[in-house]
Amino acid sequence: MRKALTVLTALAALTACGGSEDATEDRPGSVEVYERIEAATDCAALQTEFDTASANHDRAEAGSEQAEAATAYMKAADERMRELDCY
Repeated sequence: MRKALTVLTALAALTACGGSEDATEDRPGSVEVYERIEAATDCAALQTEFDTASANHDRAEAGSEQAEAATAYMKAADERMRELDCY
């Protein structure tokens, strides 16, 4: 559990530090994360993307750029899972 939390914290830090220059009003966060989600074809990998974004959202300050990006990543992962009929 501690190792998973450490990994999620590191991912959150990378996303928070590296994403703002790629952000747009419609798609806050990192272009690379969206590209990874859109290229994914494995439902389990997409669920992991969603779960990571959800955990990052839970740790972010409400209304912050990090929270907005995490919400957008969750939406992107959910939409991609629906496209692939993962549900």
